[in-house]
Parts: sequence; structure tokens; C-alpha cells
Amino acid sequence: MSTLRPPRLWDDAHLTSKGNWRYRYYLCLNVQKRGWENCPNKSVPAAEIERFVLERIKAIGKDDEVLARALA
Repeated sequence: MSTLRPPRLWDDAHLTSKGNWRYRYYLCLNVQKRGWENCPNKSVPAAEIERFVLERIKAIGKDDEVLARALA
């Protein structure tokens, strides 16, 4: 059985730190494979994209039709 998956656009979260300052971010895979000029959104703060994903998951749980399709 085959599972369809969306294309992977972002790499795993990265961490940059300097002293007590830490910054987690996701890096566009096109940046890593083809260079900085090939991706309009080169990196995204981890908290921002993780918050967006959680909001979408919560929205699915509130929409009966979408929830039924997701669980089918």
C-alpha cells in the first residue's frame, strides 16, 4: 500500500546560538540544494511555523467534514 505525502519543503529545525541567545528556525530545502537565490523564504522562525501548524490542526478538529476525510 502506498501513502501519498506532500513534497517536503522545509528541513528539520536548526538552532543557532551565541552566548545566551538562541534562535530556532526551519530552512528551505531549495536553499540547501540549489542556493539562497532559489527560495523566496529562505528561513522561517521555528515558533512561527509551529504555531501555524498547531492552528491548522485545531481547525481540522473543529470542522466535521474535514475531520471525517482526515480520519478516512
